[in-house]
Amino acid sequence: DEGAGIRSGRMRITRLRHKDQVATIDADLAGPLADVITLLRHKRLHLLDRFPIALNEPAGQVGGTLSVTLPLENNLSIGQMDIHTQMHLDGGHLTGLVAGRDLDKGNLDIEATSDGLTLKGQAEIAAIPTTLDAQMDFRAGGPAQVVRRIVASGRADAGQLAAAGLDAGDVLSGPVALQATVTERRDGQGEIQARADLTGAGLYAAPIEWRKPAGQKASASARLRLRNGRMVGIDNIVADGEGLTLRADTEIAGGKIAAVLIQRARLGETEAHGTVRFPPGKGPIRASVEGSVIDLSALLSRHDRTAQPREPDDAPAGPAWNADLRFDRAIMAGGASMNTLLAHLENDGKLTRQLHVEGLTGPDAHFRLDIVPDAAGVRKMSASADNAGDLLRALDLAHTMQGGKLTVSAAYADAEPHRPLTGTAEIDEFRVRSAPAL
Repeated sequence: DEGAGIRSGRMRITRLRHKDQVATIDADLAGPLADVITLLRHKRLHLLDRFPIALNEPAGQVGGTLSVTLPLENNLSIGQMDIHTQMHLDGGHLTGLVAGRDLDKGNLDIEATSDGLTLKGQAEIAAIPTTLDAQMDFRAGGPAQVVRRIVASGRADAGQLAAAGLDAGDVLSGPVALQATVTERRDGQGEIQARADLTGAGLYAAPIEWRKPAGQKASASARLRLRNGRMVGIDNIVADGEGLTLRADTEIAGGKIAAVLIQRARLGETEAHGTVRFPPGKGPIRASVEGSVIDLSALLSRHDRTAQPREPDDAPAGPAWNADLRFDRAIMAGGASMNTLLAHLENDGKLTRQLHVEGLTGPDAHFRLDIVPDAAGVRKMSASADNAGDLLRALDLAHTMQGGKLTVSAAYADAEPHRPLTGTAEIDEFRVRSAPAL
């Protein structure tokens, strides 16, 4: 039958000397995938009744065999039939197969019986070349029985991941080797164990200008917990590499990440732990981070700072965020140190509207910096330092000044291009070394 995908077949009847005979029907299948799926879903076969994946908009060509062995009885049940099919799929397509993403260019071998199904081969999922190895168990069992296990592995770059809905922004560049193992149990519990080899990728943490170059070994993994196909948690988040350590979990609310709980993060010399909370509505992202050391030396390097392109004034706004930071020590430009660094920042997605930073550049040498909008919304900046020389060296602004008391009073002209800062800075009681002309 052209529509059913059966091209030829034969039937053998055995046990002719017994009360009940047995028939074996062997059929060759060939044709469009859609027609073969229709055949396998026939009400007398029920072969795909327990197949837990929707097969939407199927396309591609199938070739294979279907074998059915059954007793020749008047009242025949599906449990008395032995069904076995082997198929090969070329150019396969299924819409929305994995997390709403399409499967394309499928080159797959499929074997199915009344007890289960196996699938192996290659395909593109969300345009990422992927190797698939899947097993599904159709037999009855207890609540903890694994009814589906799928192992998918592939290699993708940052652009492909972004197109698949996993946009890491500027954090990731270059190729990543990925493997995901999906396990689902009869009681609806399941998990996805994801692993990534980050050796070929570059990593970038903009707030502190930390970088992992491509070629330097690193790996990451996480477990996504599922209930009836819905994500209910992400835990065991781990990343390791040279100068890189991460241990974290998440809190989930309404199927979305509500918070990231960081037990330990190490990026170069920076050591921290804290929490990042994502609001359910339009409120700002809130981060609270503290640790023993934060390395700001690369961020404050004059060469690195001037090399950064200026963001255009009409750039689109990102999400609003607030941050509270506390570090015992900060590594500044040139290896200088600050102690007891405290900071509070409020950013609307484009501008830091409020800022408070304070710390010690030496024994009893306090400094602070504040940005606060006035009643008219103009951002006013004020700053003071008990040792101006130490502060300016730490910020990579001046290197020959010693001592001095610094006071700054200024305001930002946010309505003007590039938002210039205008005001007055005063330094008293300072010395300048290595300046013979002066």
